[in-house]
Amino acid sequence: MSDWRSKQRNGGSLNTEEMLDAENQRRTEGLADRVSLLKGIALDIEDISKESNRYVGSMGGDFNSSEGLLSGSMHRLSNMVGSGKNNRKLMCYIIVPLREALMAQWIANSAWDLHDSPGAPSQTPWPDKGLKA
Repeated sequence: MSDWRSKQRNGGSLNTEEMLDAENQRRTEGLADRVSLLKGIALDIEDISKESNRYVGSMGGDFNSSEGLLSGSMHRLSNMVGSGKNNRKLMCYIIVPLREALMAQWIANSAWDLHDSPGAPSQTPWPDKGLKA
């Protein structure tokens, strides 16, 4: 804003109104640019929120279907447990091997983690005796 005052003092050809009008136009253009930028950001936010709402809506249906599946499985399991000795024996035949398989997997993963640790011993079958080739 000090430009118009210095030009007026130096005998510039522009009068005060023209300088103020030019400054006003420059600031108006700057504001228009900012408004268009904000409008673009607002439209992007709107698109993202609509996409998120669609995603959350589809997840609700997935949860409802999994709830039905789990409730049916629990109903069948409770019927199996409560129905008699033969079903309990069948359930033990299913649970014990499953438990053993999970334990074997856990042990294998633990051994693999120890094998890959940085302090694990060397995997060569012969010790390094400091011999140089």
